[in-house]
Amino acid sequence: MSFVTVVNIQEQVLRPHQLHSKLSSYEADMILGQLVSILRNSYCYDEMTLKYVCRFLSPQAYQYLVNERILNQRCGYPLCDKSTAVHLHRDPFCMINVRASYVTKYCSEMHMKASSFLYAQLSSTPLSEREGIHLIANFNREKYEQDSEKYDPIIFEEYLREKRTQNDVDALIASIETLDF
Repeated sequence: MSFVTVVNIQEQVLRPHQLHSKLSSYEADMILGQLVSILRNSYCYDEMTLKYVCRFLSPQAYQYLVNERILNQRCGYPLCDKSTAVHLHRDPFCMINVRASYVTKYCSEMHMKASSFLYAQLSSTPLSEREGIHLIANFNREKYEQDSEKYDPIIFEEYLREKRTQNDVDALIASIETLDF
């Protein structure tokens, strides 16, 4: 299983769409389809790549990506390279228990929560209305690593690293448990 970087995405997906700053609905659908196609069998190399990918995703597109990864027996979290085939749970009643439902979708409960955390932050603005977001010339790696872009979510692991006390982490996990993913 291979990994995907920001450069891969720019070259393979975005390069053909550099002629104008506004995408048509057709072009936006092409970009989303290519992102899902690439990430269904691979994973994001690092957190910056996942954040970059999330600039283009809506909650519906992210859910589609997660479902495609699950169909390919991959952990639904795009930052993960693990398979869910090893973790397959054959209990017919496991879907009743929400906490156990991650077993066939994610490699761990942590990745289920990280995926839910990411999903909750995605913009519902259609990609075709996000002007200039796809332009490679607008991407400056040094600036990108320092500044928060409008469409960039906070990655769960990043958030946990920034938190110092166990109380903050416990409060965060409690709030994530209320999300319905």
